[in-house]
Amino acid sequence: MISDPETGSTDPWLEEASNVISKVSVQAQPRVLIELNRIARQPDVCFESVADLVVKDVGLCAKLLKLASSPMFSNGQRFDCVQDALMTIGFQEFRRCFLSVSIECFISKVGYPYRGFWDHSMQVASFCQVLAERFCPQHAFQAYTLGLFHDVGAVLIPMYNKSYADHIARALPLYFGITELEYALVKTNHCAVGELFARNWSLSEDILIPLRHHHNPKFDDEWSDTTRELKAILQLAELINDKIEKKSDTYTPFSQSKDTLVRICGVLGFGPQILPELEQDLLAALEGEK
Repeated sequence: MISDPETGSTDPWLEEASNVISKVSVQAQPRVLIELNRIARQPDVCFESVADLVVKDVGLCAKLLKLASSPMFSNGQRFDCVQDALMTIGFQEFRRCFLSVSIECFISKVGYPYRGFWDHSMQVASFCQVLAERFCPQHAFQAYTLGLFHDVGAVLIPMYNKSYADHIARALPLYFGITELEYALVKTNHCAVGELFARNWSLSEDILIPLRHHHNPKFDDEWSDTTRELKAILQLAELINDKIEKKSDTYTPFSQSKDTLVRICGVLGFGPQILPELEQDLLAALEGEK
């Protein structure tokens, strides 16, 4: 039985999650992405060096330029070369674009057992970024990354247990009972599998912890402020996204959702009365991407 990296205790959910990861040949973080993250920590970014890194993979580069040319990252301006895209959307947006393409390429090779999965992941990631820019802008890239990765375990489990494919749609909304249902079915859950996948991509603990606990209504007092803020951002993005997708009249369809929203408000420092305003901001961002 393996140890939980967060607590040091043994955890059967992680043990079975490790079995899932070992069976589906999960790749490590792409070398180019590692280099882009290293460049992001430098005071000055050389666009020519970034372009030289990216153009070596022709197939990935083509997908990158297609996504960079979408309304999500630009005003729909078409880019035919990496340097033009860098000059127009800037390095941070370019890095976010490259991350999206990298994870999408991996997932497309694994397969889509649920047709709406990637649209859901991209939409939640975009919502996370918009919310982070309002409440904790220093964590905007981390928030986008968390949103992009948060449900990836739901794609990997069917490669290990095909019967799980019928349950994926239930794992995507912010339903707090799903992890127990998943454990009864496959002895793990998509949060634990997603955490181990993200570790292979060398994501930070501030992302890994909320990724694993995003279907848990509680916040741990021992978590760092960044971890708590990122978990709150993801859960808020999911609550609003679920309301939009289901055309519901409430952000809190479950009793645990109500308790979680109170905690989210406390962590991010806002009152529930501004939720309609936040929803409109996210709808505006969504409309801009269509």
